[in-house]
Amino acid sequence: MIPENDTTFKGDKFLPLLVKNYATYTPHATAIIYKNQQVSYAKLDKQSTSLAKYLQNSGVQRGDFVAIHLARSIELMIAILAIQKAGAAYVPIDINYPKDRIAFIIQDAQVRIILTQTAYQENIPSQQTNIICLNKAWKTIQTTDTNNFQIVNKPSDLAYMIYTSGSTGQPKGVMISHQNVFHQLEGQQNIAPNPIHKMLLTCSISFDVSVLTIFWTFYQGATLVIPKQEEEKDIAQLANTIAREQISHILTLPSLLTLILEQANPEKLQSLTLINVSGEVCPTSLVQKHEAILPNCQLYNLYGPTEATVNCTYFKIPKGFAAAKVPIGQPIDNYTRFNYIFYGIRI
Repeated sequence: MIPENDTTFKGDKFLPLLVKNYATYTPHATAIIYKNQQVSYAKLDKQSTSLAKYLQNSGVQRGDFVAIHLARSIELMIAILAIQKAGAAYVPIDINYPKDRIAFIIQDAQVRIILTQTAYQENIPSQQTNIICLNKAWKTIQTTDTNNFQIVNKPSDLAYMIYTSGSTGQPKGVMISHQNVFHQLEGQQNIAPNPIHKMLLTCSISFDVSVLTIFWTFYQGATLVIPKQEEEKDIAQLANTIAREQISHILTLPSLLTLILEQANPEKLQSLTLINVSGEVCPTSLVQKHEAILPNCQLYNLYGPTEATVNCTYFKIPKGFAAAKVPIGQPIDNYTRFNYIFYGIRI
């Protein structure tokens, strides 16, 4: 763990510094696991710096937007950190999006560069020439000279822009700064201080819940476990991953947690110590299932629009909860009543 007296770490609210600091203090600790691959904090920091410098050499400047159109992988996490280190904000574009939505996001965000792989390049509009296929450029990227690399960001700079579903109209890009994500991380840490051993990524990076999943893991210097793409719809495989990797924390949709509790072998879930649900209404039936199957695992109900940086309220669900509805609870630290009035939220 990073020493408590390291005030620089607490003061510099720039997300890639989470990885950089653990690369200094615990360089050999495992940052990411994907399939049979592991990457340490030191290697993650080094590789993301190489890609960041490569992006700068390719024209990326502070304040730009860089799109990510990649499958789940270690390279996906490297890309997120590298874009931010280069001074830009990442714009996630899910590989399963229809082509018209992909085209809309690219045009609307006016992205400087699109990071992808050759397998998904055909999804991108043909007029786009600012494409980097990481699998083709990887050897060159990793030999990029980073001796004069400098981070130019400020905490108020944008960290990412995630597009809403557009269910109530035209999709819109929600832009969030590094300092706002840190406010979310600090608030989350205060309400759930128990240490993360391993966190499972259960959603696309185009869903804002991924932001808290990824960076809360890095905030604690823990391990992010990325399941294979096909595991998302295979509960048995997902449960096997939880058991094999001894996952301690999950942040997921209530609907997915319901499927896990209904279909998975309970013995494979016993490593879990904390589950956060968010993004949908949490039904009381889920609370009852959870307590029956995972009595030693704490369940939280989180709520918040994308514009409020992932979540802004929480409810720690007590044992024996029997109310008719699960409330959204109280404000997370670093949020004020103004937020709730502004976004139309009522507690």
